[in-house]
Amino acid sequence: MRSLMTSSSVRAGLTAAGLAVGVASALAAQDATSFRAGPSFVSYTVAGQTTSQIAIPMVALIPVSQRFTIDIATAFASTQASLGGATSTISGLTDTQLRANWSVGSGDNMVITFGLNIPTGKSSVSSAELSAAQAIGLDLYTYPVPAYGSGLAGTLGLAYAGQAGDWELGTGASYRKATEYEPLSGTTTTLKFTPGDEFRLRFGAARPVGDGRLSLGLIFSAFGSPKLSDTTTVNTGPRAIFQAVYAKPVGSNELFFTLWNLYTGSGKLLAGQAEASNITNLGVAYGIHAGSVTWEPNVEARFLTQGSSNGNLFFPGVRVRIPAGAWVVYPGAAAAFGNVSVSGASSSVSGFRATLGVQYTP
Repeated sequence: MRSLMTSSSVRAGLTAAGLAVGVASALAAQDATSFRAGPSFVSYTVAGQTTSQIAIPMVALIPVSQRFTIDIATAFASTQASLGGATSTISGLTDTQLRANWSVGSGDNMVITFGLNIPTGKSSVSSAELSAAQAIGLDLYTYPVPAYGSGLAGTLGLAYAGQAGDWELGTGASYRKATEYEPLSGTTTTLKFTPGDEFRLRFGAARPVGDGRLSLGLIFSAFGSPKLSDTTTVNTGPRAIFQAVYAKPVGSNELFFTLWNLYTGSGKLLAGQAEASNITNLGVAYGIHAGSVTWEPNVEARFLTQGSSNGNLFFPGVRVRIPAGAWVVYPGAAAAFGNVSVSGASSSVSGFRATLGVQYTP
């Protein structure tokens, strides 16, 4: 049973930042080079095990011409899982994603994308690193770096944005082909893993509603059958991520309502069938403008259902937006508490997360 543990190889980069799926806004032209980094610390304790991760994701966006842009993304992360005096640690760079975007058409409303996953990260983990690598692959907790490496892969995509009345609409499709790599090192038998091909569809829409603005997004992913050592076939279930954001002014401030839902279909593991799962996350935030600084107290509630297993997490926190010339920094912190139940065995969850987003646009 997959239970509360899904393979990090199929997490598909599910992070809080990665859930922003506005296709139309993604087609906006970049007219200046910019750099973004998001140092963060996340820690959870559940069933006596504490798993902590320090991560530094980095993204550079480079406009080569009015129609052609390049972005490069990677991260450094250090993860430690401790249980009963035993410690599992994994550290290093993740894979590097290189993406080229070419705008076509008279209105620049169509974009062809070619992406390359460069294997700069650790795709093979040793037995001493396995506990830490498994812990960060749990969808419920959305660690900033859910996996360090997955081998060489290429992606070809097409996106289109347009207008229909008050609606801004966007859609996109992509195909990802990955190559074989070794998921485990230091074993007596070499284990080869070939990920299945991924087919992804994206839809986005936004429009004014009352005196506010509603944004909707949907990503659907289907996978071919991955293989272990080119002989044993496993199966990754389809995944669908839905997001809705509604923002409205309240005097000189702003109120935000957010919803995202991740559904993962049933699949096949080596030890049997992987059950379907569903995670729903609800959030409310209030942006208070104090001069050029914005304070944003917020709270999130997250719920998991998967067969006989279930879980819930609650995150009270605060974020701040501080502009300083060409720089903008976004410090934030939140506590975490909740409960998970696996086959009737219940465990409390406690944790903490802190972030420091940084953006530089010269």
